Amino acid sequence: MKQFIIILLASLAVSCMQEQTLIVDFKGFEGNEVEVTIQDYSEYFAGRKSKLARTYDLHDGKLYLNLNLSQPRVVHISHLDYLEANGYINSRGCIELFLKEGDKIAVTAYNHKDHITTKVKGSKINADLSIYNNIIRQRCGCEEDFYAITKEFVSSYPDSAAAAFVLLNIEDYQLAKQLCDTLNESCFANYLGDIKGHIATRAAMPTMASARLGEIAPDFTVKTSTGEDFTLSSLRGKWVVLYFCNAGDGICSLGIPKMKQYYNMYKKRMEVVYIESEINPKFWRNTIKVYGLSWTNIYTEYKTLNIIYCVEDYPTKIIIHPDGIMHAYFNDEGEEFYREIDRIIR
Repeated sequence: MKQFIIILLASLAVSCMQEQTLIVDFKGFEGNEVEVTIQDYSEYFAGRKSKLARTYDLHDGKLYLNLNLSQPRVVHISHLDYLEANGYINSRGCIELFLKEGDKIAVTAYNHKDHITTKVKGSKINADLSIYNNIIRQRCGCEEDFYAITKEFVSSYPDSAAAAFVLLNIEDYQLAKQLCDTLNESCFANYLGDIKGHIATRAAMPTMASARLGEIAPDFTVKTSTGEDFTLSSLRGKWVVLYFCNAGDGICSLGIPKMKQYYNMYKKRMEVVYIESEINPKFWRNTIKVYGLSWTNIYTEYKTLNIIYCVEDYPTKIIIHPDGIMHAYFNDEGEEFYREIDRIIR
C-alpha cells in the first residue's frame, strides 16, 4: 500500500509538471530565487515598460509557471543571485520569451559566470530567439556589435518569426525597415502581423535632427483625452511646454503637482501638453481625473512623439517659443526648468 501511494504521488507530480506552461531548469546557478516579469504582448509591442515583477522560489533548481495565455505574453526571467553577482543592469542574465495560447515550453539556462545561454524546446520562435540572444550575450560588446549580430541573424533566419520580433528593439528605424523588408511574409503571421507596418511608420518619422534647439518644433496632430483633434502649431502665440511624463514612475508623479501649480500661475501665456505613452490608457485617464489636469492631455501609442522629440527618460520637458521654435530641453525634475519658466514669462 505504501509503495502504491508513493507511485501515485510521483505520477501526480509528473502530471502537474506536464501541465505547466513554462518550465525553466537553471544549471550551475547558486541561490534559489528568480524575478519574473509578465507583460501583455500589446504592451510590449507599444514599447511600454512593465513594472510588475514577482519573485519565485526554485524547486530543485527549476521554475514552474502555469500562465494565463488568453492573450500572448512576453516573459522576462532573471536569476537574482546572478544579477547580484554581475550587476542588475545586465541583460546578459535575462531570459526573454514570447508565449501564446497553447504553448508548453521547456527552457534550460546555463550559467557561464559573465553571461548565460539557453536552450528552448516546444516553441520554434523561442528556440530561434534563444539562438539570437545567446550570440548577443556572448559576442556583443558595443552598439556596433549589436547591429552586426542582428543583421547577421536576420539574413540567416529570413523565414523565422523571431527575426521579425527582434526588429522591434532596434532604435535605428531606417535599418530596422531595411532588414524587415528582407524577411518573408511568413514571419508576420498571427500576433506578429502588425510589426512590418509599425516599423515602416517609425522609419517615416522625422529624424532626431528635427528636435534640435533653435529650429521649428516638429508639428503633429493627435486626439486629446476629450476626443478632440489637437495640432501643436495651433498654440502659436503662447509658450508651450511638452511634458513627457510616465505617471507610473514615482519621480514623475511627484512632479505633477508642481507642474500644475506653474500651469495655473502662467496659463494665460503658457500651455502644458502632457504626453503619456508608458502606462495603459485606463491608468492615464485616472491620472488626469485624480490630479484634476485641465491642460492638454495626450496619449500616444508606440511612443511616436517620444521618437520625434528624442525622449528617452522621464520626465522630459521641452519649452517651445511662441513662434514655434524649440527653446529649451530638460529631462529631470530639477529646479532649472522652473527657473527658466519664471525668467521667460514673468
